[in-house]
Amino acid sequence: MVVDSPSCYFAVELAEAYPDAKVVILSRDSEKWYNSFAQTVQDVIIRRESLQPLEWVLRPWVPAQASAIIRMGNLLSRSGVGLGSYDKEECLRYFHRYYADCRAKIAPERCIEYQVQDGWSPLCKHLGAFVPGYQASNTWIQVPFPRTNDADAFHAWVNRLQYSMLRQFWRNVIFDGLVLLGILLLIWSRSFTRPNTYTLGN
Repeated sequence: MVVDSPSCYFAVELAEAYPDAKVVILSRDSEKWYNSFAQTVQDVIIRRESLQPLEWVLRPWVPAQASAIIRMGNLLSRSGVGLGSYDKEECLRYFHRYYADCRAKIAPERCIEYQVQDGWSPLCKHLGAFVPGYQASNTWIQVPFPRTNDADAFHAWVNRLQYSMLRQFWRNVIFDGLVLLGILLLIWSRSFTRPNTYTLGN
């Protein structure tokens, strides 16, 4: 199962590569989608693009996950895959073009037009899965449908991720610095223990 970026950029190609896979088309109002995008992902994309020169310089110490996100995202942006502009009208044109392409090229019997407000039942029915829940006192209790993808939750997640990566970055810098310091101290100490006597030949 794949969701989100970068797999979402290749929905049609993935559907062709896996002909037995079920497809979930998340139906959203385009205006609401753009407002959500502008308040969340767009800010992260702009920040990611600005970090590329710094990532190139600091790559030996940047955590592998952060380095991969920056390089992969910028490669996708430059390749013309996805949004070419953050202008609202351009974004909305891309939105409608993307959904039209998916609906035209993926067999409808493989797809479900789904809204998160519909909850578990239609989604699980389409995927052939049981509705998540647990048994309690001879009663099956359905797990509440998750709702975490709002702007506040998104920014909280980004902040946690950035903090974790920044902490790993400094850990890498300090570790490499201590190793380098140890090597320099070893070289320095050996220079003082080198014998100063020489034997002249007869």
